[in-house]
Amino acid sequence: QEPDVMIEKSADPTSVSEPGTVTYTFTVTNTGNVTLSDVVVSDPLFGLSLGPVAELHPGDSHVFTYTYVITQDDLDAGQVYNIADATGYFDGVDYTDSDDETVTASQAPAIALDKAAQPQAYTAPGDEITYTFTVTNTGNVSLDGIVIEDPLFGIAFGPFNLMPGESAVFTHVYTVTQDDLDAGQIVNVAEASVDFDGTTYTATDQETVTAGQLPTIALEKAAAPQTYAAMGEEITYSFTVTNTGNVTLSDVEVIDPLFELTFGPVEVMEPGDEVTFTHVYTITQDDLDAGEVYNIAEAAGYFDGVAYTGTAEETITAEQAPAIAMEKSAAPQTYAAVGDEITYTFTVTNTGNVSLTDVMITDPLFELTFGPVEMMEPGDEVTFTHTYTITQDDLDAGEVYNIAEAAGYFDGVAYTGSAEETITAEQLPAIAMEKSAMPQTYTAAGDEITYTFTVENTGNVHLSNVVIDDPLFGIGFGPIDLAAGQQESFTWVYTITQDDLDAGQIINEASATGYLGEQIVSDNDTETVTADQLPAIVLSKTADPQTYAAVGEEITYTFTVENTGNVTLSDVEVNDPLFELSLGPVAELEPGQMETFTHIYTITQDDLDAGEVYNIAEAAGHFDGEEYTSTAEETITAEQAPEIALDKSAEPQIYSTAGDEITYTFTVTNTGNVTLTDATVTDPLFEMTFGPVEAMEPGDEVTFTHVYTITQDDLDAGSVVNTATAEGEDPNGNPVSDSDDEVITAEQAPAIALEKSAMPQTYGAVGDEITYTFTVTNTGNVSLTDVVITDPLFELTFGPVEVMEPGDEVTFTHVYTITQDDVDAGSIFNVASVTSTDPNGEPAEDTDDATVTADQDPSIALSKTADPQTYAATGDEITYTFTV
Repeated sequence: QEPDVMIEKSADPTSVSEPGTVTYTFTVTNTGNVTLSDVVVSDPLFGLSLGPVAELHPGDSHVFTYTYVITQDDLDAGQVYNIADATGYFDGVDYTDSDDETVTASQAPAIALDKAAQPQAYTAPGDEITYTFTVTNTGNVSLDGIVIEDPLFGIAFGPFNLMPGESAVFTHVYTVTQDDLDAGQIVNVAEASVDFDGTTYTATDQETVTAGQLPTIALEKAAAPQTYAAMGEEITYSFTVTNTGNVTLSDVEVIDPLFELTFGPVEVMEPGDEVTFTHVYTITQDDLDAGEVYNIAEAAGYFDGVAYTGTAEETITAEQAPAIAMEKSAAPQTYAAVGDEITYTFTVTNTGNVSLTDVMITDPLFELTFGPVEMMEPGDEVTFTHTYTITQDDLDAGEVYNIAEAAGYFDGVAYTGSAEETITAEQLPAIAMEKSAMPQTYTAAGDEITYTFTVENTGNVHLSNVVIDDPLFGIGFGPIDLAAGQQESFTWVYTITQDDLDAGQIINEASATGYLGEQIVSDNDTETVTADQLPAIVLSKTADPQTYAAVGEEITYTFTVENTGNVTLSDVEVNDPLFELSLGPVAELEPGQMETFTHIYTITQDDLDAGEVYNIAEAAGHFDGEEYTSTAEETITAEQAPEIALDKSAEPQIYSTAGDEITYTFTVTNTGNVTLTDATVTDPLFEMTFGPVEAMEPGDEVTFTHVYTITQDDLDAGSVVNTATAEGEDPNGNPVSDSDDEVITAEQAPAIALEKSAMPQTYGAVGDEITYTFTVTNTGNVSLTDVVITDPLFELTFGPVEVMEPGDEVTFTHVYTITQDDVDAGSIFNVASVTSTDPNGEPAEDTDDATVTADQDPSIALSKTADPQTYAATGDEITYTFTV
C-alpha cells in the first residue's frame, strides 16, 4: 500500500494591470495505489477550504475552481503569491501535497498636475489670486508621499497619498504686489512628484495671470487764503501730485508758467503716492486793481517711455472794500442840571482799501455840517468838535440822543458811516418801606398779630401811584401820591392758623412801589413772628383674643396713634418689627387727631412652641425734620398641648420558615399642637433605637422600618410579641411618650421523613454483606425531639436523637450477612419506622421499606477429556473422561 496525493494549481490570467478577477484551478490527483477519503484543498491566503471529496480512487483527479477578486493592495504589492495544500486520508493517516502560484501585476505608476488661477487678471496691489493645484493619480498603483512645490510662491503641499484615479485639490491665495503690476504678468510653474519603487515620477503645469496696467497722474492745486485785500498779502499755493494709476511713474515734474516755476523731478512715484510742493506769492497793487489772480499748472510723469499728464488751475479773488467809519463821543456822559455843557467829538476814518473823495459829516440834531475833505486814503483820519448846553427838556427826557453821518465817494458810489451817542440824566427817585408786628410770638391757633406798614418818599422827585402790597395776607394799601420826604402809615390784624403753628414762624414781606413817569421805584421790609411749637405723639395697642391654641388662629391687633402736641405731624406710621409690619404713613395728623390701624396676625408653629407672642410697636411722626416716637407692647399666651403617637405594624402577619423576613413599620406622629424635639423609637425586643428626629412639628409624621429575620426559636415559640415606645420632648423640656405592640403568628408544620436504602441491591451467595442505610430528615419547620428508628426484621433500634431542627439529617447503618434462606427466598424485604415529638408534644412519624433481590443462578458444568490425543491405526483406543 502506497497512499499518495498531488495538487496542481494554475491561475488565469497570470498577469493583471487593474482590479479584476483571477480564476484559480486546483487539480487534486490520487497518485497512490489505495483509495483516499475526505480529500480537501485549503489555501490560507484566501482563507479557503474546498471539499471534502468523500473518496478519491487511485489515478482519479478532482478539480476545484475559485475566483479571486484582485484588489488595489494586490496591484500595489506587484504580485499575488499563494500556496494551496491538498490533504487526503488513508487508514487514519493524512497525506498532503502543496503547490504555489504567482499572478504578476503590470504596475504603471503615473501622476498628473493641473494648476488654475482665478481671476485671470489683476489691477491693484492687494488683489487676491486663488491658485488651485489638482493632482491626480493617473496610474494603476497607489502612490504615497506625493508632494507639490511652487518655487515662485515658496510653498509646498503634502506629503499625501492617492489611490489610482483619486485626486487631491489644494489652494493658495496669492496677494498681488506692486512689482507684479509693474511687471505686467505673473508666470509660475508648479511641480508634483512622488517616489514609487525607487523611481521618481513628476508632473508640472504653468499658469500666467495678466496685469491690467492703468498709468494715470493727477494734479491738485490749492491757494490759501482764497481772497486778498491788501498789497503785500502772501498767498500760499500748494501743488499736490498723485499717482492715480496702478503702475509706478518716474521723473515726475510740476510746471507753472505764471510763476515761472518747475518742481521736481520726483524719480519714482508708486500708485497712491502723493507729493506736495508749495510756493508763497506776494500780492501786488496790480493784483488788487485786476480783482483776481488766475494761473494753471501741469504735472507730468513717465511709464514705459510714455508721458502721462494732469493739469490744475486756481483763481483767487481780490476783496475790493471801499469803506468809511464814523466815531462820536461826548464828555461828560451824564448831566444833572440845566446849563450843563457837553463836548461832542466827531472822528471820520477811511477804513477801506481804496481812496475816498469829498468826505463830509452832518448831525441833524445840532443842525451841523463839517467838511468836505477832498481826499482820504485808506487809514486816513479827520476829527471835528461841538459844545452843547443842557436844557430843562433834556432833564425831563432823561437823556440826549443824536446820530451823525459821514459820507465819501469811490468810483462814483457813495459810502457812508454813522455814529450815535447818548448821554444820561441823573434822576434820583427813591422810596422806603418799614413793617412791624405786635406781639412777636404765638402759641395757638386764633392768636392775633397787629402789623403796622409805613411808607416814605426818600428821593428827589415826585412819586405817583404809590401802593403797599403784602402777598402773604393778600392785602394792599393805596394808591397815593407822595412828595419828596412825605410818609404814610397803615395797620392790619392777622389771626394765627394751625398752618402757622406748623410752620414755626410767620415770615412775610411787604413792598412799596411808586412811579416817576414810567420809571418804577420800590422798597420792601420783612417781619418774622415765631411760634412756640410742642410736637408730641402717643401709641396704644390691644390684641383680641388674648390666648391661642392652634396654628392658623387669627389675632386682631389694634394700633391707635394720637397727636398730643400743638403742631401737625407728617408721615405718621406704625412699625412692628415682630410682624415685619409698617402701617401708614398718614400724610398729616393734626393736634388732637387720632388714627387707628388694625392688623390680623396668623399664629405660627413657632408661636405655639414659644408659648407666647410678645411684640412691641412704635409710632413715629415727623415735624420740621425731626422724628417723634411712642411705643406700646402686648403679650398673648399659647395654650400648649404636647402629645405623641406611635403606630407599629408588621408585614407579613404570619411566618413559616426560619429566615423569613418580617418588615416592621414604626410610624411616629406629633398629635399635639407644639413642636417636639429629639423624637426616638425604642424596641427592646430588637434592641433597636430609631432617631433622634431633631424637630417634629404638629402633624409631622416620621416612619422607620426594620426587617426582622425569623429564627428557629420564633417558629418553635409559635409567635413573636414585641412592644415599641416613642418618646419626644416638648418646647419646655418636658417628656411625652406613647407605646404600641405587635403580634405575628407562626405557621407550624411538624414533619419527619425516613429513607432506607440497601447496597448492593442484589446478592448471589451466602455470606454476601448488605449495608442498610437509614436516613432521617426533619422535613417540617419546627424542632423535633426524641427521634427513634426501629426495624423489626433486624430487631434494631437507633436513637434516641434528642433534638433535630428543620432540615437536620441523621444517618444510621447496619450490615446484614446473606444466608442460604435469603438466597433461596429470592429477596429480602423489610420496613423501618421513625417516631418523634413536636414543640407542642404532638407525635411526628414516618416509615420506609427496602427490598434486596437475590441473583439466583441455577447451573451445571460438564468437563470431558480424551487420552491419548492422537491416533495412527485402526483399533487404537481412546479413553474419554466426563466430569459433571
